[in-house]
Amino acid sequence: MSNYVRIKKFCELTGWSESWVRKRISRQVWRENEQYFYTPGNRIVISIKGYEAWVEMGTVSGLQAKLLSKSVLPIEESVVVKGSGSSPPPLT
Repeated sequence: MSNYVRIKKFCELTGWSESWVRKRISRQVWRENEQYFYTPGNRIVISIKGYEAWVEMGTVSGLQAKLLSKSVLPIEESVVVKGSGSSPPPLT
C-alpha cells in the first residue's frame, strides 16, 4: 500500500470522518509535510506513516507542540516575594 492516500481513502481505512481530518489540518493539530502533504495539483494527501507517528506520540503535535516549546521556565520559590501583593514602596 502507498504511504500517501487521499482524505476519502484515509477515512475508509481508519474510520475517521472527513470533517475530523480537515479539523486536524485547519487547527494545525497535524503538521504539513509530516501528517499531510499538498500534491502538485494542490490536493491534500495524508501520510499513513505520519499519522501513525502522530498516534504513537499522543496528541502533542502541531499547535500543541508550538505552545509547549514556548513554555516559561519555572520560577524558584525563593525568588517569589511573599507578602501583601501590593506594589513596592516608592523610591525616595
